[in-house]
Amino acid sequence: MRRIIGALSTVAGAAGITVLSALPAQATNYAVVYWNSMPPTNTPYACNGGATHVLKGTLPFTVVTVMNNCSVRVWLHQYANGGGTGQCISPHTSAHPVHAVNDQLQITNNTAKC
Repeated sequence: MRRIIGALSTVAGAAGITVLSALPAQATNYAVVYWNSMPPTNTPYACNGGATHVLKGTLPFTVVTVMNNCSVRVWLHQYANGGGTGQCISPHTSAHPVHAVNDQLQITNNTAKC
């Protein structure tokens, strides 16, 4: 079992011992969506400016946190078509969604803070 905590991840070892290990360097080039699931899961999305990802159907869980490790803004949108309420996440920050349902993740080309 692997859980991400900031720049470290925990790996359950033998006899239930938790071992901390550094994440690989490429983890800094992703926006990572953390799901309300058991066990905890996450999905990384590459920091490709202009990319749009539909979250609905990816997993049957809601988004609990987005860690934006990109150098650009990331947007969460309520609906898969980009409609509804949007939430901007500044570069190199994390956020908890304002709404329980977020069906779209958009990676922009804008390097400014929200």
